[in-house]
Amino acid sequence: MLLTEPIGADLHRIALAVEESPLQQSIERTLETREAVGQVIASLQSQAAEIWQSAGEEVADYVTRVVRLNRTYGPASEWMPIERILDMPDVQMMLRAPFIEAAQDVAGLVRQAWEAGASQGAEGVIQDLAALGLDVSDLAPQLDVSVLNSLLADVMNHAAEMTEKFIDVVRLGDPESIASQLPQVIQNIVWRSGLTIDVSGTTAMNDAKTSIMEQVAAKYNMQVLKMWVTRFGPGTCDTCAALHGMTVGLEEEFPDDETFGAKPPKVYVHLNHPPRHPKCRCVVVLYLSWMGTGQGPTPGTMKKFAKDWFKALKKAGG
Repeated sequence: MLLTEPIGADLHRIALAVEESPLQQSIERTLETREAVGQVIASLQSQAAEIWQSAGEEVADYVTRVVRLNRTYGPASEWMPIERILDMPDVQMMLRAPFIEAAQDVAGLVRQAWEAGASQGAEGVIQDLAALGLDVSDLAPQLDVSVLNSLLADVMNHAAEMTEKFIDVVRLGDPESIASQLPQVIQNIVWRSGLTIDVSGTTAMNDAKTSIMEQVAAKYNMQVLKMWVTRFGPGTCDTCAALHGMTVGLEEEFPDDETFGAKPPKVYVHLNHPPRHPKCRCVVVLYLSWMGTGQGPTPGTMKKFAKDWFKALKKAGG
């Protein structure tokens, strides 16, 4: 449901004090970075949808022509069984090649999302550190590329699964049925690729920030914590809300069982940083102990705000 203030899309600003503070500025910059990464992600998702749609149309057109051509050979009793057609090497190649090529192109988009997220994340945290008077010009993010490799593998696996589902549709042997069921197959792969692109960009952004934080802590021999910041508004989940304002050590994980709801999602259980789930809008920010004093938001006020938000949401029937 669409909620009005104080539970609207810009509710997170209410949790921030009117007076400027280093933590407030960091939160604002990081949320702006997330919005910028989100715009890149949306553009790449749109490109992925076009790629899959084009591949699907190419294969559907080929299958329709093959099936109709087969039906020109005399009466139905003389038509070649669709199973035999599908077993032909040339047909197999024509069915799979467009999807394989599309998967490779989409994998490139996933990589672009990763690179954009990493670049934006590093730039944001460097601005935070520069504002504190720290020289970080010699630092560069060191990302966990195993995550990216896993996402790239997911794209290829999804494409393979979609190809098999499409072949199952083709086995119906009826052009009309193929044409009617193809959009659902394409829609599924578009949705899954969109999530993969989103997770890629969001993960890289937060991983880059965390990496720079770790290097700063080592360089200056200082205690640096990381703070979970939730973007409140329509669609904010109970688990992300429960993590808002929580701080942990750079090498520690955020608890994956923390939630205001009945149970947390079983998606990502090793929470070094966001995302908590696909389409997660949460971010991680640098936190130093002195930031929790004086004016501006503190871990305590942010946690209280999250609890008040949840109570108000439930009272409103959300």
